[in-house]
Amino acid sequence: MKITALETFVLHVPVSAGGIADSRHQLSHWGAPGVRIHTDTGLVGTGYTGTHAHLPSDRMITSCIEAAYGPLLLGRDPRSVQALWTTLQRHPPLQWVGRAGITHLAHAAVDVALWDLKAQAAGEPLWRLLGGSDEARLEAYDTDGGWLDRSDEQLVAETEARLAQGYRAVKLKVGSRDERGGFDPARDLRRVALVRQALPEGARLMVDANGGWDLATALEAGRELAAFDVTWLEEPIWYDDLPGHARLARAWRRPSPWGSSSTRSTPSATSSPRVPSTTCRPTPSDWPASASGGASLSSRTPTTCRWCRTSAT
Repeated sequence: MKITALETFVLHVPVSAGGIADSRHQLSHWGAPGVRIHTDTGLVGTGYTGTHAHLPSDRMITSCIEAAYGPLLLGRDPRSVQALWTTLQRHPPLQWVGRAGITHLAHAAVDVALWDLKAQAAGEPLWRLLGGSDEARLEAYDTDGGWLDRSDEQLVAETEARLAQGYRAVKLKVGSRDERGGFDPARDLRRVALVRQALPEGARLMVDANGGWDLATALEAGRELAAFDVTWLEEPIWYDDLPGHARLARAWRRPSPWGSSSTRSTPSATSSPRVPSTTCRPTPSDWPASASGGASLSSRTPTTCRWCRTSAT
């Protein structure tokens, strides 16, 4: 099987309720620039990435696919997904101009299309090709509710609608602003309380600030959010503020995922940052207890801090 042609496209899809807003963005459409990869067997793989439906930058992505990645892919076997990933990622001229932003989003669309082709060629759904089982069950959560432009009444109604659909985990947005443009954590906490009240016992609640708070606000709000049994606080502060994320993780002791807004090629882009032991200074309770259940640090199995991954020794 050989790749014979790349056909790019740009889709702009209306979002729910005519518009959505979080702490940094307001959207009426979601963008999906992508590619259809044709082969000499007649199979066609489709892949796309996600944007804010900004046509000029969407066209930059499709241009990168056509002009930069196309010559590297034509004539190659699309089933060699990992090898092609390395070819695109480490091509010297492309690596020179950056492994993030436009090139990374373009690469994502190509990669999805290649996996689509590999699954079609194998006659299997991709989840099974990657080792999945039809007996396994994964918990899903809803993230298409709780936008900051929703009123309190709409927020509760959307939560109840998601519960009726079978969801037992929901995520809502925080990072509200007051009339003067300042942070409004009081509104955020009120909305969190309303959703928690609408959820049945055992249902999970997550919040996402989309990098909209400063560190002081995140530290204060994080302490308040603990009362509502929040599973995680996502992207509380600006995405590239690694020291700030580390300080927040030490103070809040709850998961604080980040990286969904960072289109950079780093292995830790979707995990909490690690910080040196010189700044973490974990307490004995930060290390998992050994099988003997000893209470002191000296009686625990030497391991690593669960927060910063520094050695306990």
